[in-house]
Amino acid sequence: MTIQPAASDLAVYSARPRMEIAGSEDLLATRLMRRLEMRETEGGLSSLEVQFENAATGSADGADFAFEGSANDQLSLGAEIRVVTGPRDDPQEIFQGTVSALELVLEIGKTPALTVMAEDALMAMRLARRTRLFEAGTLQSVAETLAGDSGLRLEADGLDMETGPDLQLNETDLGFLRRLLGRHDCDCQIVGTVLQAAPRAAGARGDVALAYGDTLLELRAVADLADQVGAVTWSGWDPSTSERITAESSGSATGPGSGRDGAAVLAEVFGQRSEHAGAHAVRDAGEAQALVDTLFQRRARRFVSVEGTATGDPAIRIGATLELSGIGPRFSNRYAVTETIHRFDEENGYRTEFRAESAYFGG
Repeated sequence: MTIQPAASDLAVYSARPRMEIAGSEDLLATRLMRRLEMRETEGGLSSLEVQFENAATGSADGADFAFEGSANDQLSLGAEIRVVTGPRDDPQEIFQGTVSALELVLEIGKTPALTVMAEDALMAMRLARRTRLFEAGTLQSVAETLAGDSGLRLEADGLDMETGPDLQLNETDLGFLRRLLGRHDCDCQIVGTVLQAAPRAAGARGDVALAYGDTLLELRAVADLADQVGAVTWSGWDPSTSERITAESSGSATGPGSGRDGAAVLAEVFGQRSEHAGAHAVRDAGEAQALVDTLFQRRARRFVSVEGTATGDPAIRIGATLELSGIGPRFSNRYAVTETIHRFDEENGYRTEFRAESAYFGG
């Protein structure tokens, strides 16, 4: 039993993640789990690696392999695996996907080990490679087609921006989707078989409060002006009309947080600076504006970055907002999560490592 105040109001509950194989909880797999690591980053495609003790005592035959016999071989290639954690009365999913690799390790004098690796449902989009042309439409219509081709359902918010014609040239469906979403400062993640896509600044996965000395165990925070600018500009010609196009952005959707942004601090310290995005090709004025908005907002959000470790909390996911406190007025703020690693082992219990960023600084 492990104290986990971040994820539950209960004083004490079992922090050991629970394994479900083919839709049912596997008590043997849960009990023999040595360590677990689930990684999630922007752009989707979460991965899971779980190591099991591959030995168990039978009623008649003594000790034998736990997962190699035909009577208990459910941890196999292609198996559907789901991991949940938290109190029994309020479990939360941290991974759902398909087993893609198995590793058996045998060493004299040591207990056999089985390592299972799995990817979520976006693996199907990563494996699909195509060449095709998408006519002009909306980003949502393209995302719906790509999701449907892999048997996924799209759940989108704020993808009504115009796009296309766009050529998918010998690209995977996932790579092509990431490229289109990135052009408009959007991101995608998967929940079960639902592809969720939205602007990066939307913060659609809820808020998590972490206080240093309580649920926040370790933190490293950096405020860095090196990549900050006051504006991003672009100029060129519309190939269809031969008219000149200019675009400029000082940001409009820079995510959670409050305080001074990087552009304001930069102007005070080094004076006004701008970045010209001359190396990028665009089709028209709308695409030029989307380009400079994306480039500016991407820089702005990286002004303050944090990486830390918290007591295990399945709510710390990509798209969530962290409210960090107890770390002084300069860095106590709200941050958008950009990467998470959910870890479990028998020595340290369940912990969540994270990276997050904010466009604002309290100093």
